[in-house]
Amino acid sequence: MGKKLNLVLAVRLHEQLAELVETYGLENVKEILSQFKEQEEKKEAPKVDNAEVLSKMSEEQVKKSNLPPNIRNIEGFEAVVNDFAAKGRIKPEVYQGLKGFIGNAKLIMSGQYKKVDEAFIINLTSKSDSIQAQTPEEDWIKYNGEIIRKQLKRKLRLVGYDFMDSEVEVGKAFDPKRHNVVGKEPVADSTLDKRVLRVMNEGLIIGRKLHINANVILGNYQTNSY
Repeated sequence: MGKKLNLVLAVRLHEQLAELVETYGLENVKEILSQFKEQEEKKEAPKVDNAEVLSKMSEEQVKKSNLPPNIRNIEGFEAVVNDFAAKGRIKPEVYQGLKGFIGNAKLIMSGQYKKVDEAFIINLTSKSDSIQAQTPEEDWIKYNGEIIRKQLKRKLRLVGYDFMDSEVEVGKAFDPKRHNVVGKEPVADSTLDKRVLRVMNEGLIIGRKLHINANVILGNYQTNSY
């Protein structure tokens, strides 16, 4: 348990935070504080197992899978992927694709943003649940890859990149300046007509300007929708 803040320290902290917000912006400061909180929580966090991945498998599949624990950083992810490849547990083409992902991810995590292919950053806007895992190993890669993707997005936000929040966009009215319509689905509720039902790809914001629109599915009101 940390020491309690006295009034003098509290005022000083408030002044420092106000200066940081003025210099770097509120969202960046909130992101830094969020990362600090996560780091502190991880010190006491129990070891994560494969509960989410293994819950989707039968008992027989679990016994045969021999999956490693979930990871918390790109180095751990790389080590497991290399081990899968060395033992022939993933296809060569899958491994080649992952090597590109890992290489760019390591550049971002080390602060070498200018060396990262913009296409890679754009690809981070796609949702990982659109990837179909065919094996327990690919399921592990998909789940843990999403952990890395979230870390990369947090890191990129600190240098002027941002990603439109899928949950925030759902339910909003269609805006051609923010959304690309990639599909429509019939809805019986008229209030959902021309509103976002799902986000397929998040939009990308660079320097507070929208760089790429979000790809969305809109509701299409039909009186006989059933």
